[in-house]
Amino acid sequence: MTARDTKVIGYFAYMSTAEVICTDDACVISGSSDEMERYVEELHPGRANKATVKKTRFGEIRLGIEMGAAYAFDEASYERFYPLAREAGILVERADFEEARKRNMRFFTVRPNERAVQQRLAPDRARRSGLRFSSGASR
Repeated sequence: MTARDTKVIGYFAYMSTAEVICTDDACVISGSSDEMERYVEELHPGRANKATVKKTRFGEIRLGIEMGAAYAFDEASYERFYPLAREAGILVERADFEEARKRNMRFFTVRPNERAVQQRLAPDRARRSGLRFSSGASR
């Protein structure tokens, strides 16, 4: 574990061990716990008080990406994630949140490259884990 891995990027939330707060297919990472609580209330009206909000560190997100997980970052969390990701050799794009807001979007989604994930996981392990692969970064 490097010093970079211990840096707090933001917050994630879950309703249960099987229900992480997500956009369509990506785990939401917010820049603050208050912002995450607002996202939870928006996505699950009336259930925000049942969510558990936790800090998440770069190393946890990096490991998730290596395992095939996608993450939807808000602007504050992506500002923390982006330089560390580039430093770690993760090929991510700069996010244009100003342009995204014009299109009524607030998250920048990072999806791992299918080939990179397959190289990290033995094919039988990938099948057992039930990972669905997607490629590239999107808004």
